[in-house]
Amino acid sequence: MRIVADQNIPLAQELFSEFGEVISLPGREITSQDIKQVDILLVRSVTKVGKHLLEGNSTIKFVGSCTIGIDHIDTDYLSEVGIAWANAPGCNANAVVQYVLSAMALATPDWLTKTIGIIGCGNVGGRLYQCLSALGVNCIAYDPLVNDADKKNTINFIELDTLLSQADIISCHVPLTTMGDYPSYHMLGAQELETIKDNTLLINSGRGAVIDNSALSQELDRRSKNGGHLSVVLDVWENEPIVNHKLLNKITVGSPHIAGYTIEGREQGTFMIYQALCRFLKQEPSANAHELLTNDTTSLNISSFVHSEKVGGSIKDGEIFNQLLLSCYDIVRDHKALCKVDNFDGLRKNYPARREYKHFLLPKTLTDKVIDSECSGQAINWFESIRAPLS
Repeated sequence: MRIVADQNIPLAQELFSEFGEVISLPGREITSQDIKQVDILLVRSVTKVGKHLLEGNSTIKFVGSCTIGIDHIDTDYLSEVGIAWANAPGCNANAVVQYVLSAMALATPDWLTKTIGIIGCGNVGGRLYQCLSALGVNCIAYDPLVNDADKKNTINFIELDTLLSQADIISCHVPLTTMGDYPSYHMLGAQELETIKDNTLLINSGRGAVIDNSALSQELDRRSKNGGHLSVVLDVWENEPIVNHKLLNKITVGSPHIAGYTIEGREQGTFMIYQALCRFLKQEPSANAHELLTNDTTSLNISSFVHSEKVGGSIKDGEIFNQLLLSCYDIVRDHKALCKVDNFDGLRKNYPARREYKHFLLPKTLTDKVIDSECSGQAINWFESIRAPLS
């Protein structure tokens, strides 16, 4: 077989070479010419796969997207012409939860006491809701696509307008859709953005066009002029890979669509597509395939705050917890990189190694410090509750 894979798919050669030749190409630049006489196409979210790419000159039998979303794939067309496809739902949910927690730790340090509204309770939003609820955080959610029969009593679903007006922090986790009863394109437009109360933190790590970026820029200007404030964290943008730098300069944090870009999340996405291809080809996965996934641990580097004074009390616990989260993933690094380098795809291609919480172990120095200071140790309990992946 001949396989074309986005060059940003980790372990592509290691996992798929058993099926044939693997050709790596820039995902955004894959053309119909590139996939002539190719059997398998492996992509990430930047490659649009549909009639324009496949019609007439393609021998593709299977399309695999090593990502959660499928808005870049015309699944109706693939089904129509008999091309099998698969995606990797939930593969990087833990990574995106990590991104959101770091965003809150930076922009709203007292986030543990706030009401957090989650728009979209699928693989990522649902995982975030579970994580926050386990920490004792008050959560509300909006997701009209969750059937009544599937709604769990543990999730507090409300209407969108109510969520926007009540939440102190709003995090968006919906796919991009333009059809159906609840299209998500510009779900948050001028009217919805104005509904959000002052001093709220708005985070979007789903799809850029869920928020009308032009309306958002105007809303930030309006609030600034009237003495109001809205904190914004954007990992995704309308018209990617083009970034609206005027908007970037107005927000708290901007990043180049890397919320899910942990080593573990990206490798898991590849592995899920590897398993799907094995099922399609009706063959057993290689016995050692799972061993290729990175699964090491290291002691967390907390030298910047381990020598602080007595850490007892709930406020100090919150500060310690925030510092633990930001020591695992410093979101400011990505913001500075995007502000400095106007190369969206280059930043993604050369993204530095980032690890999920399960990779990090708390050093004995911190646990000893907590014991010596007679602290409640709540920060450690919180961290351990999120270190292992949520089920």
